[in-house]
Amino acid sequence: MEGEGMERIEHVSLLPSEAYDRRQRDEAYLMELKEENLLFAYRTEAGLNGRSITGYPRIPMGDGIIR
Repeated sequence: MEGEGMERIEHVSLLPSEAYDRRQRDEAYLMELKEENLLFAYRTEAGLNGRSITGYPRIPMGDGIIR
């Protein structure tokens, strides 16, 4: 439809969708992850990070008795 005061549009492009933006952010985040970050929770649970999830101090090479 062309008429007085109207011009023909040759090319129209859409802005990136919200889903596309989210996918790009997620992909960038995943590419930044390091092995130590991915395994942190598992290592903490196993007591390999030097941190205690129980709140008690960890005794290295101890007999299992908290003093």
